[in-house]
Amino acid sequence: FYDVEREFLHSYINLLYNLEDKLNKFAGTIDVTKETFFTLLHKLAQSETVAFSGEPLSGLQVMGVLETRAVDFDNLIILSMNEGVFPAKPQTNTFIPMNLRHAFGMPTQEHRDAVFAYHFYRLISRAKNIIMIYDSRSDGMQSGEPSRYIKQLSYLYDFDIKYKTVQYDIGVEGSKPIEIEKDEQVMNKLNNCLSGIGKRNLSASVLKYYISCQLKFYYEFVEGLREEDEIEEGIDDKAFGTILHSAMEKIYENVKGRLVHPYDIEKVIKDKEYLRRIIESCFLQEMHINDISGYLHIVEEILITYIIDILKHDQQLGPFYYIDSEQKENVEYEVKPSSGKPFKVNIVAVYDRIDRMDNGTLRIVDYKTGKSTQNDKSSKLLVPEISAVFKPDSSCSDEAFQVMLYSLLYKETGVSPNLYFVRDFHTDPGLSTELKYSTNNEPIRNFDIYKEDFKEAFDQLLSDIFNPEKKFVQTDNEKNCKYCQFKEICKRG
Repeated sequence: FYDVEREFLHSYINLLYNLEDKLNKFAGTIDVTKETFFTLLHKLAQSETVAFSGEPLSGLQVMGVLETRAVDFDNLIILSMNEGVFPAKPQTNTFIPMNLRHAFGMPTQEHRDAVFAYHFYRLISRAKNIIMIYDSRSDGMQSGEPSRYIKQLSYLYDFDIKYKTVQYDIGVEGSKPIEIEKDEQVMNKLNNCLSGIGKRNLSASVLKYYISCQLKFYYEFVEGLREEDEIEEGIDDKAFGTILHSAMEKIYENVKGRLVHPYDIEKVIKDKEYLRRIIESCFLQEMHINDISGYLHIVEEILITYIIDILKHDQQLGPFYYIDSEQKENVEYEVKPSSGKPFKVNIVAVYDRIDRMDNGTLRIVDYKTGKSTQNDKSSKLLVPEISAVFKPDSSCSDEAFQVMLYSLLYKETGVSPNLYFVRDFHTDPGLSTELKYSTNNEPIRNFDIYKEDFKEAFDQLLSDIFNPEKKFVQTDNEKNCKYCQFKEICKRG
């Protein structure tokens, strides 16, 4: 360490000791969390200053302006000779108006400027060599203007000032790629997802993490790192979606295992009080709220509108057989890798809705309250070639991947994967909800056609996850880092 760095460390250690002494005084009376401690430390560190100290006989002295009073130097290097820095910007930390300060002979900004000017001109009066350095860059609030004293010396006193522009390109070394080896500890955590060994389950969302960025999968799933839940006064997107799912489950609960006709749905649509009671029961069940008023009343009206839009869409489907809803299934999925022995993995699937159309088509439906388009404005219903689904730069949406995986895991064959983007039903109740193959724009009404290709690629994905020779690496597609909660750790995005 350099001497300056040692000063910083010494000051920081003293700061920690002082904070420890303060906290010990309140030990047992105040429970200081980890977050509170670091907040206090950050606030204290912001106000901490480190004084530069020098040896008078060592040659170079680092001093402030006021420290140079009555001291003469042969050679001077004055830094930060920018207007607003040398002299400093005016400060008006006073309750007394300037005209009163003038009238009663109190110090004003003009007085401060005069004192500063005196110190400057006295300092340079006996110097033989003077170097004044200022930053000529204009960026944001920084004007790049030289100090008034430089201009005064040049124009008022006719000094022959030599200007020299010095540039230095500072290249910041890019962050090194992060790789995590699958040592024994990591493999033990992963093996908790293997059937007969552990009780953890993989899920569609977790597997999509691995596809978009293996490192995100490691941080979030393997190590269990999470962002802290923030307490919100209203209702967040997750709670909104949960209440909608719960409400649709309750609405169709009475017709589970039966044929549903359009006139059955019409009765529900007309009975708004019935829908309101269901939503209120869902608020109570999911959020423990029994008094819906103010902002939550608006949310309730939006939910009723969404539910009616879904029911109107279902009405246009004609008679259909409603099988089940919110069915959670723990699947022991057998992986058959291209090389090596087969093994079984625990995967959890939650089917929002399973029904069968009048023509015999078996559907797996996933309700979505978000947008139906991706950032590039392409539809989330479009599915690329199966081989491209499992690539980090895949155009396949998370929603499409999820419902395709559910179609693979479901016990019956001939499944049609569907996504209900409920926002879009309001403008077009008859909107198609089937996934479409992007190469020919044909709807996927029988997933069996793509099942073998999907299973082969999916088995390879799981083989890579549980292969101890393959490290967890960062994605090369930095677009995936834009909204990632770990981008500060990775120095990406």
